[in-house]
Amino acid sequence: MKVTPFKDLSIQQAKNVSSVEKPFYKLSEGEIFKAQIIDIQHGKILLKLNDHFSIEAKLQNQLLEMKIGQMLLFKVQSNANDQILIEILKNQNEDPKLNVVLDALNAAKLMTTPENVKLVETLLDNQLPIDSSSLQNVFHQIKNHPNISLEEIVFFLNNEIEIDEKNIFQLNGYIEHSINLEEQVGQLLDRIENMKDVFNKVELIKSLAQAKDIPDSAESLTNSDSGEKVNHASRDLSKLAKEIEVLNELKDKPEFLLKDIFQKENDTFHFSQDLNPELKAILSNDEEISNYLKTTFELWMNANDENEISEKAKEGLEKILSDKVKTFLHIIRNDIHIPLEDLRNQEKLKEVYNKLYKYVLSLDNTAHKMDSAQGKEIAETSQQIKDHLDFMNQLSKFQSYIQIPIKMDRHNAQADLYVFRKKKNKKNDAQSISALIALDLAKLGYMEAFVQKNGKDVYCQFRLENENYKGIFQKYSQKLTNALLNKGYNLKSISFHSLKERFNIIKSPGNDITSIKEEPKRYSFDMRV
Repeated sequence: MKVTPFKDLSIQQAKNVSSVEKPFYKLSEGEIFKAQIIDIQHGKILLKLNDHFSIEAKLQNQLLEMKIGQMLLFKVQSNANDQILIEILKNQNEDPKLNVVLDALNAAKLMTTPENVKLVETLLDNQLPIDSSSLQNVFHQIKNHPNISLEEIVFFLNNEIEIDEKNIFQLNGYIEHSINLEEQVGQLLDRIENMKDVFNKVELIKSLAQAKDIPDSAESLTNSDSGEKVNHASRDLSKLAKEIEVLNELKDKPEFLLKDIFQKENDTFHFSQDLNPELKAILSNDEEISNYLKTTFELWMNANDENEISEKAKEGLEKILSDKVKTFLHIIRNDIHIPLEDLRNQEKLKEVYNKLYKYVLSLDNTAHKMDSAQGKEIAETSQQIKDHLDFMNQLSKFQSYIQIPIKMDRHNAQADLYVFRKKKNKKNDAQSISALIALDLAKLGYMEAFVQKNGKDVYCQFRLENENYKGIFQKYSQKLTNALLNKGYNLKSISFHSLKERFNIIKSPGNDITSIKEEPKRYSFDMRV
């Protein structure tokens, strides 16, 4: 059918048209619209559109039984040179969903382009609302964020997460695997340790100590570099932070250290009676500092060049200060990484995230008061971790995605956990659980382990980014089988594959994942499993 809108088009009801409405002459190629036949005569039909426009169209060799009052679906073939060609869609009654989609678009006064039809159909498929207000809000978000994909929109709507630049950035980081919580934490602590402004460094350390103290009963920690045991049983973070603060003040005053802290009587060193009680208590409880100062004081007493001894005293105290800062940050680092044996304990997991959140919140508040470039970097990194935790917390309402900082032997790493279910609104079956665990190991590289449990039967599939290590994993297959047997489970199958593309949180797994025996064909996430 041919429509010539600027010559043959008659508008029965004139009105102002807003920018979101769909005037007929703006119809684009491929657009679908619904119209009612209000008259048929002399090879022409008069159509009434839902937006109160009426058009006259000429039939061109299109034979279809039509009746006045009938509602039909039409598709725009072309719109150029002041002439619109339209065709009547065949199989008018075979796609009820299309009618729903078109009605929704018309009610929202939105153009019925193929892209818009696909969007509304996708919303319907995901059981999301398509009322006028909801659709206009979605299109408003698309206009404000033109680079957002349809999958990302559905992801945000499904999880009831606000669509803004911060959340889009977080989600893209998960999709691209560019946001890593453990790496962010490591970068933050490294920046504190490497700060040149010692005063600001001490302020940040004090803020960490105030956020969370380590109890006096804390276990001995192992220095991951040297393997030496560092006993912190009698010292919490607050005391260690105070020692760092005092050392920072003393290292610039060697004369005060050597002349006013100690006095010598009969070849025996004693603390000066006028010494500050707080400083005296710190020195009394720290043999390393106390012995160093006594040795330096004795050198001072017998030295020919007091300036040389002062410089040596300062250098020695700076070394002790640096070691204590490393020890302090080592404690913090271990405090926010969970041992593998505690991963089953949900309360332990919550505790780790709560600690980390308090640490970064305190650092962010302190660093924002600093004018230095390093202070601004620490504030920025702290905010990024906070945003990361906030976004992950929003996901926890409906999703199963979580990044976990873990302790593995002598190094720290991260585990990414995904848990699947068949359909979004289907009640979970505790007898059938599917999960994917991603690990980026120091020596073996990145790998994904897909595990499905059906009753007492377990199916495993490993995907390795470095296929050269396939033999190592196969070597330990029997140990995995035995470990599961000890827990009452049967390992029905285990396979190893090359990892061609990392798992995408907003897309279903590929065919290589779903090929596991009895594995569901489609997944969505559910944190409540």
